[in-house]
Amino acid sequence: GAFKFCQLDIYITDYHFLDTMLIFVLYGWSAIPLMYLLSFLFTRSTSAYIKLVLFNYLSGIFSLLIDATLQFEVQHKMSKTTRAFILNSLLFFPNYNLAKCISDYFTFYQIKKWCSGNKPPIYLNCSKENTAKNFYSLEEKMIGKYMIIMSITGFICLLFIFFLDTTLWKLRTFFNQYIYFGIYKTLKKVMHCFSLAVFEFIVIFGFHQSDYDVPRHDANLAKPEPYLPESSSLYYSDLEL
Repeated sequence: GAFKFCQLDIYITDYHFLDTMLIFVLYGWSAIPLMYLLSFLFTRSTSAYIKLVLFNYLSGIFSLLIDATLQFEVQHKMSKTTRAFILNSLLFFPNYNLAKCISDYFTFYQIKKWCSGNKPPIYLNCSKENTAKNFYSLEEKMIGKYMIIMSITGFICLLFIFFLDTTLWKLRTFFNQYIYFGIYKTLKKVMHCFSLAVFEFIVIFGFHQSDYDVPRHDANLAKPEPYLPESSSLYYSDLEL
């Protein structure tokens, strides 16, 4: 419906809608399990929803910008190895693969349509070898590698999901029983031995609490006489006596 409304008949006519459906099915196959795995990185559903939506938007936009920059502007400033590494790294983003499939699919059939006319443009390579290519091939400007990567990504993500749902709890139980609890018992024994050693040290060297008691004054000792200032009446009465 969206392609028909935008007058993009190239995705619908001549049974091309089957190819378009296959592209979107593979995109869903790769994107949905990946988003499910990334949701485990968050503790709140609201923050997970917002950040994953931003991830989808930004990964699609910036990956296409990087691809366009490497394709048209800085080829002479960057080595082929670095350029190939960056472009291959972008294949891990499902949105990038979807965008490349849609754009290359449109470009392929649009060139084929122009070349089939009576007066094809001069700047186009309308040779039979070029127009007879299979757009599912792994050659450059074809969509084969993007569809294969989406298939592999979805399969790997589903394997991880299956692993998390079936085997992860066994690993957690193993770690809790044999590793974490073993470390706890070892530390408990060490602390117990340390406390016994400290107690024996105190007993052997006689560091008792009574050795540190402050000596008390004898109650029978004479108490000091109170100080009487000269202005006091008691002071003058004592002098008269």
